[in-house]
Amino acid sequence: MYRNILIATDGSVLAEKAIAHGLSLAKSVGAKVTALIVEAPFNVYDVPESRVRKMSEALVVPLT
Repeated sequence: MYRNILIATDGSVLAEKAIAHGLSLAKSVGAKVTALIVEAPFNVYDVPESRVRKMSEALVVPLT
């Protein structure tokens, strides 16, 4: 019946219930799952100056 189930989440408690249900359904029918994470747009100019340095440190990937 179902071959691929799309599960969208925004990280909310209600979405967690939907994920659990979707995964259970997919397992019971042998379907694949495609997950989609939906977030609000990120605007770097809205970040307070006090947080910019911390963000830069988090985004820098060390070269090895």
